[in-house]
Amino acid sequence: MSDDLKGKALKGLKWSSLDRVVQQTIQTVLGILMLNLLLPETYGVIAMLAIFNVIAAVLLDSGFSQALIRIKHPTPAHYSSIFYLNISISILVYVILFFSAPLIASFYDIPELTNISRVLFLTFIINASGSIQNTILVKEVQFKYLAKINFISLCISGLTGLYLAYLGYSVWALVFQSISLSLSKVMLLWLYSDWRPKKIFSLTLIKEMFSFGSKILLQGIVSQITGSLYSLIIGKYYDATQAGYYSQAQRYSMTPAEIVQAPISSVAYPILNQLEKNDIERQRRAFRKFLKIMAFIAFPSILGMAFIADEFFTLLVPKKEWIFITPYLKILCLNSLLYPINTLSIQMLMTHGKSQKILNIEILRCISCLLMILLTINHGIIFSLWGTCIINLSFALWNTAVASKIIQYKLKDFCLDVIPFLALTIFSLFCTYYITLGIDHLWLKFALKILVCMAIYFFMLKILKAKIIEEAEELFRNKIKHI
Repeated sequence: MSDDLKGKALKGLKWSSLDRVVQQTIQTVLGILMLNLLLPETYGVIAMLAIFNVIAAVLLDSGFSQALIRIKHPTPAHYSSIFYLNISISILVYVILFFSAPLIASFYDIPELTNISRVLFLTFIINASGSIQNTILVKEVQFKYLAKINFISLCISGLTGLYLAYLGYSVWALVFQSISLSLSKVMLLWLYSDWRPKKIFSLTLIKEMFSFGSKILLQGIVSQITGSLYSLIIGKYYDATQAGYYSQAQRYSMTPAEIVQAPISSVAYPILNQLEKNDIERQRRAFRKFLKIMAFIAFPSILGMAFIADEFFTLLVPKKEWIFITPYLKILCLNSLLYPINTLSIQMLMTHGKSQKILNIEILRCISCLLMILLTINHGIIFSLWGTCIINLSFALWNTAVASKIIQYKLKDFCLDVIPFLALTIFSLFCTYYITLGIDHLWLKFALKILVCMAIYFFMLKILKAKIIEEAEELFRNKIKHI
């Protein structure tokens, strides 16, 4: 890796990591405060619209963001053409969903969803107007600006939602929280970015990018449908309260996974794209370095969240209506265990133009999850979640195996890179469980579970002289080696 590329990677990783940690911290703190003000069914109502939100979001992007990042030297015509296309699609999608709102409300038998959805879906048009600026900042590894934008917009939207929830606006507090987040973020993107659309529109360029972007589009739609199936099915066949439990458990189970995955992946994809495709050795070294850092942080973070779930919600969300969320949270933490590694593997496949392969695997995962849900949902939500958890973990390993084959990354090396961190995490959790077993004071137990587990984990890494600690130290001392 050239010195310039190393510098970009390091600077980007630091700012992206800081951005993700700050984002998740703000969202967690404000989220906990709002959980104490709102009921599970309030979140459940918004969760019922999740499938429409995520599909629309993927349609707006259409895979073009990834395509633009993948292009070595995109021209102003590339950016402007996609900008106008995104705006046009967003308006079209909003109009369709605006007139479909009564049907959505009728499907769930909740009349209030008509007005709620019509207001909430305005975020599609707002987000579309800032998508190119966001893509440019990511492509140029300008995560310092993105960190500032995300921090300010999260504070504005979080305080807006919290204030409205305090005043008793219930579900509308969540709606306007989303609107204020999109609006403030887009305004800041236009302020920080020098890019402005030109009067250029090239259908030829769009067709060229769509050949790659279409596969990413379909993969994204399939992936988002799979992820939103539970909210739709629970909302339809159970009730808004259960949908609320699931949506918030999903959110907090993904918090540690996102903290690990997002900063590394946002840096890894542009970096991997800049490496020569025929230089398999350098690609493999880069992939392994990113993978080990992910495993080193992800396994203790994600499994640790499941480990402290009971104390976390009992202490921080004492409202009795939320008492039944922890079983959902524990299973969904396991479900997200390989999420960071899976994302990195998909990015490696994308750098080699294997979007069709990604799409095929994602379609099979979606079909498998849908069949599992249909076969098990009558046995209870918890039982069904265990089934889809096993499927998602299996397909994550499949994606990793396919990516590993391309860069000649042997199974033995993968096991040596990843399994030790999983084993040390399980050992640390096991020891901590027995150390804290007899403690009745919840705050003391909560604190000790975190501190003791971390102490054992890092102590064992030191004892075993794990190189990952040195690599992490090198990473933040601007000394990435052997990539």
